Amino acid sequence: MKKAMGLVELLIVVIVIAVIYFTCFHSNGGRKNPFEEQINVKSKQELVDKKLESIQSQKAIKDKIEQNLNREDY
Repeated sequence: MKKAMGLVELLIVVIVIAVIYFTCFHSNGGRKNPFEEQINVKSKQELVDKKLESIQSQKAIKDKIEQNLNREDY
C-alpha cells in the first residue's frame, strides 16, 4: 500500500512539472521563454533611455545656440 501511494505521489509530481514546463516554454499563442522576454524588455528600456538622453542633449544644444544668437542681436 505504501509503495502504491509513493508511486501516485511521484506521478502527481511528474504531471505538475510537465504542466509547468509546457505552460512556460511551449505555449503556442503566448510566451516562448519568459526569461528571454525579460532580457528583451531590459534592452529595449536601455534603448529608450539612450534616446531620451540624446533628445535632452539636443535640447540643451538648441537652447545654447538660441542664447548665443540672442546675445548677438543686442
